[in-house]
Amino acid sequence: MGGTLVKFLPALIGIAAAAAIIYGVSEYYNKDANAAKEAQENAQALREEYDKAKDAYNQLKSSMEEYNTSVDALSKLKQGTLEYEEALLKANEAAMQLINTYEGLSYTINKDTGVIEIDKDSLRKA
Repeated sequence: MGGTLVKFLPALIGIAAAAAIIYGVSEYYNKDANAAKEAQENAQALREEYDKAKDAYNQLKSSMEEYNTSVDALSKLKQGTLEYEEALLKANEAAMQLINTYEGLSYTINKDTGVIEIDKDSLRKA
């Protein structure tokens, strides 16, 4: 019986070596596949963050345009008229939207016109 085991020992060693080689090759290819999968997941996360930042920028830009358009409209109207008061309300609502959405905006209220004026430097930092 001991002779039979010795007889098959080279074959068992060969099978074990082949299994080790197959395992090593499999690990090597899986390492590349795992790295590719991780890179793909990281790229997806970066794409999502980029989209969020882009959306936030576009929202800020849109809000600023609405505010600026509303304030510009006031300069074409006569103060004290209904049209002026409606445009003032719209401009100040746009200003409040910016102030409530973006932390750290500095503003003043123009005593002559009633317009909420947002500091341009703080807008650039928003």
